[in-house]
Amino acid sequence: MKSKIINIANIISFILLFITLLTLPASGNILDVSIELETLCSTYQHECQVEVIDNKYPQAYATRDNKIVFTTGIIKKLTDNELKSVGYHEVGHIIFNHYKRSDRFFDNFDFQDNNKAIEMRRNHEIESDLFSTYIDFKHGNIPY
Repeated sequence: MKSKIINIANIISFILLFITLLTLPASGNILDVSIELETLCSTYQHECQVEVIDNKYPQAYATRDNKIVFTTGIIKKLTDNELKSVGYHEVGHIIFNHYKRSDRFFDNFDFQDNNKAIEMRRNHEIESDLFSTYIDFKHGNIPY
């Protein structure tokens, strides 16, 4: 019974955090964030470019051609430090060549076993999360 209460409390905490993120006032300065992320990419011998698309939904992602895309929705919801943390995660995808590694993986993929694909994607996310955390701590950027 105690573990069910803890799980319910965790779910409620997550929902409250999510609602808070959705209702935060606009505060992100994407120009400063862009400069830092592009400099970070070049530090790791990769070129990248930050782009913004007009979309109300909070989202960020890296593309095959080394672009880091932020939506206007995420820029309105997050602070500069939070945007940097999200951006560091996306830089991780670029510098660890996740798209190229995925392409090589799927060239020889046995479509009978989706667990390997799920594990690879999860590992890429963890790798980018660890990179983001490392850069956050290195820069003294603790977003929470």
